[in-house]
Amino acid sequence: LAQVKERRSIGAMALSRGAGPAGAVASSPGRHGQARSRSSAALTLLLLVVVATASLLLHAGIGWVCHWPSSTPSLRLQSPRRSRLTARLTAPDPSSAEAAEANGPKVQWLPALDPMGSKEVEEPTGLGDTILPLFPLGSVPYMPYSRHSLQIFEPRYRELYDDILFSGSRRFVVTAVDPATGLFGEVGVVFFLEDLSEVSEKTQDQIKYVCEHRVIGRVRIHKVLNPGVWQDRSTYLRVETSPIEDDETLSPEEENLEATVLEQVQQVLELQGELDDFPSNRRAFEQLTASREETGGLWSLVEFWVDRLSLSARMRQRLLEKEVQQLMLKYVKENPDDVVKQQDRVVLRFEDLTPEVKVDLQGLQDQYLEDVNLVFREQTDLAQRALQSTSHKERLEVCTAAFETEKRKLAARKALQSVLSDLGKKDDDREAEED
Repeated sequence: LAQVKERRSIGAMALSRGAGPAGAVASSPGRHGQARSRSSAALTLLLLVVVATASLLLHAGIGWVCHWPSSTPSLRLQSPRRSRLTARLTAPDPSSAEAAEANGPKVQWLPALDPMGSKEVEEPTGLGDTILPLFPLGSVPYMPYSRHSLQIFEPRYRELYDDILFSGSRRFVVTAVDPATGLFGEVGVVFFLEDLSEVSEKTQDQIKYVCEHRVIGRVRIHKVLNPGVWQDRSTYLRVETSPIEDDETLSPEEENLEATVLEQVQQVLELQGELDDFPSNRRAFEQLTASREETGGLWSLVEFWVDRLSLSARMRQRLLEKEVQQLMLKYVKENPDDVVKQQDRVVLRFEDLTPEVKVDLQGLQDQYLEDVNLVFREQTDLAQRALQSTSHKERLEVCTAAFETEKRKLAARKALQSVLSDLGKKDDDREAEED
């Protein structure tokens, strides 16, 4: 699915097969990115490719990404030219089980919810001391002491807010969702409702409430008490929880670990700048420490890094869109008889494309999904390990391992980029001599 946005903006683009145009863009407040591109001589290119058999909704405004039908062979984009090689410089990836173990304790996930489970609130296990509403908010992690605004429109969560206002608790649990399995994190954060505005009249009841929250703590979820309502959405989930408190014992290693974490982040930002990944945002980083402080300390540093990973995913989306547009514009120029003009647009159907172009589109999508899924995994793993930690020292160790892994990846990419650049220069010299 490829949807053309107004003028020069092209939204989340997905590749599929079929007949007839359609489009979908998913976004969440404050975490939505649009890719922009230049139009060519007043022509706006619309790649009309349609209905796929499966689709993956990526969070944070990434959009709908549709897989090809399973009958289509899985093909990789291969090209000897450095323009393609340097577009996707992916160093050997330490995302294996060994690397995950090296980054700290495993992320703890709750068992999968039983769709045939109880729809009534069951008896708690006795391991926890508080029953709270659960509001899963996708794979975007939230850190203690942060503040967030939510727009509430779904009926079951309208009910949730009505209940916490009536009871006076004003609290609910937010937990991450594993992007690979859909499992809920065993450790979540507690949102406290500070302000609520009723906006149903202004929005024709599309949105009921606009709410402001602050995160006041962490809890361990022992049991989902009404798992059967998750599928039918008849009401919200309730969970049995117990608070997680830090061990406040000071460690003599903390000061050195804090300095190490800050140095690692600075080195990673420098490498990202050298590789032109995305802006370093040094001003925001310079206001942060790795201390125990609630604001501007280690929790804020983790949130800063989580946001940068979200930005990385959006940058990969923009790169995909740019490469697809370049590929299609090249095809239009080389095959003018294969296109249909409709007013100021050029219409292409997937079945009319050459096999080579279809392979290239498949390769671009495969690489994009691989890159973005890896980013989401890194984001979720770091955040959940930090939330699970029961001491400042343990969190510092988790961050040290994660940032060191990232630094090694970027250093490997830089070395690979240098090698490919040298090979490209040799190719250019050879072609110049032949000319």
